Amino acid sequence: MAHDVTSVDELRAARRGDDPEIPYLFPALAAGAWVLSVQADRHGYGCRPAERLDVLGAYERVEAAIRNPEGDLVHPAALGGLPEALLAAFPDGADEPPLGRGLGWHDVETLAARVAEMAAEAAPSP
Repeated sequence: MAHDVTSVDELRAARRGDDPEIPYLFPALAAGAWVLSVQADRHGYGCRPAERLDVLGAYERVEAAIRNPEGDLVHPAALGGLPEALLAAFPDGADEPPLGRGLGWHDVETLAARVAEMAAEAAPSP
């Protein structure tokens, strides 16, 4: 899936993908090689309302995951600088993927800002 969303405002306005293989996915937010995927649907997502809506911003609560430049899922605690209340939405056990559930849009903005900082720190200096 293309990562063509670069801001939380664009993410909130995002519509479900039109890829017939994965039509249930919304585009992800890309910051350099870091990716923040925010998803919601009526099945299997920690979202509210638990319905199939076409625009991501129509959800009050969403699910999120972060991928590093290598494509691995990363627990947000490894990024540092995030509030404990936000980190609590992500499982901390090794047997569960680090998917945050029931996140509000303020949480998404906080994650997006930290992912952008990580991308900026990884960018080569001019």
